[in-house]
Amino acid sequence: MSMSKLSPSFLIATATAATATVATATVAYCSSTRPSPSAPHAGPHCPPIESNFMEKLRKKSYLHYASSSSPSTSVQGVPSKLRVITVDLPEFTRTISEKCTVDPSVIFPDGVVKTSVKRSEKGAKGAKGAKGAKAWAKSLKNCGNFIEILETSIENMEGEEAYKEEISIRLNGSLPKFTSSMSQGSRLNKWIFGTVYSYRKPVQDGENVPQAVVADGNVLEKKEGSLLLLSSACKSAGIPLIVINDPRTKWHNRDRNNAEEEETFEEELFNAGRKCRERVKGDVVKRALRIKE
Repeated sequence: MSMSKLSPSFLIATATAATATVATATVAYCSSTRPSPSAPHAGPHCPPIESNFMEKLRKKSYLHYASSSSPSTSVQGVPSKLRVITVDLPEFTRTISEKCTVDPSVIFPDGVVKTSVKRSEKGAKGAKGAKGAKAWAKSLKNCGNFIEILETSIENMEGEEAYKEEISIRLNGSLPKFTSSMSQGSRLNKWIFGTVYSYRKPVQDGENVPQAVVADGNVLEKKEGSLLLLSSACKSAGIPLIVINDPRTKWHNRDRNNAEEEETFEEELFNAGRKCRERVKGDVVKRALRIKE
């Protein structure tokens, strides 16, 4: 039977099964367990996300079953790059097979908008004031030519209103580009919609939308409501959220500076990399095949 006669539903099921098989093989080859006295023959400690991950995915034959294009050309529904947002987790770049470097040309300035905050100084407790909001996005890292990591942070952020809005705008693809910085909204928008930033209509599945969010639960736990906010925003945008050191699990509180705990942290970090790869691949393949229906 020719590929062109197979239904998209059948191909989605086949691709999902293939993804699971590949994921199992990846785990066996790129073990996150380092050799130790208890496991002297542990597998190689290699990064689970290949720097050309999206490029390889674009060449899968089952994504070209109804197309005359060659496997090397673009496929509708498959992004040109893997784009991930990390939250207070700079170590995530260790899960990628190629070195990641900060792009100095991309800047995310603080103080773009003013936001109301509560002052805690003596004699002014409970009073409100205005302060420049800190940007949620901090830096952009390029890992080769096909992976972009947008590093963000909720530590020391003032003005809950502003960073809630930035999270929603970035996850929903309401900026011109994935790497765009925030800009101040109009007075009319603030008056009618109560928004402080400028944004546009959300663009689903565009090149400005992240494919996954990976966060450090230890940091999120320090700022009340942050984990709930992030998980709700990701769910609303249809983006997978992967949390390491998850405060909702029993063994989340680990000290990265403790040598005995470092291996455990590395295992969880690499497991997060594998989960990210698997979830993104599954979502992208299903989306691409449904577009062809």
